[in-house]
Amino acid sequence: GKVLDLKSQGTVTMPTGSLLQTVQTGAFSRLTITSTGSWVSTGNTLAITPSSTSSKVLISITQPIAVAGSTPMRGGLRLLRNGVVVWNTDGFQEHIQVRNADNEHHAVVTIVHLDSPSSSSAVTYTLYAYLLTGTHFYAFESSKGAAMLLQEIQG
Repeated sequence: GKVLDLKSQGTVTMPTGSLLQTVQTGAFSRLTITSTGSWVSTGNTLAITPSSTSSKVLISITQPIAVAGSTPMRGGLRLLRNGVVVWNTDGFQEHIQVRNADNEHHAVVTIVHLDSPSSSSAVTYTLYAYLLTGTHFYAFESSKGAAMLLQEIQG
């Protein structure tokens, strides 16, 4: 078998759907929300620079969360790209909801979203959290399994 060096061939266009690059979050801290009514950055944030305006970005997020207080306990998540909501665009605030129970309840949220940023400049994705009812909303840190993976896909 011979090896084909694509870089020596000049400009190469990969087929639509090809994976072009992957980036993953580093370490970040836990977020604790104790006030209701505001969207707050979880710290689960990551940037990628697409090679073309036609590229797509596949976003995969794992975020351990918890709500605490007395019933009902409710909270939500949403994803922003450069300050614009791209996932949970209607502001739904009850991704975790607990009724008829007290104390603290945990879940692991997985989000997979295909975005079309239409940019060849750096784009930053940030996960936000919201406490609707209860006393605390926790978005756990990277050492507890929270992560974001961004993959540029040829458009």
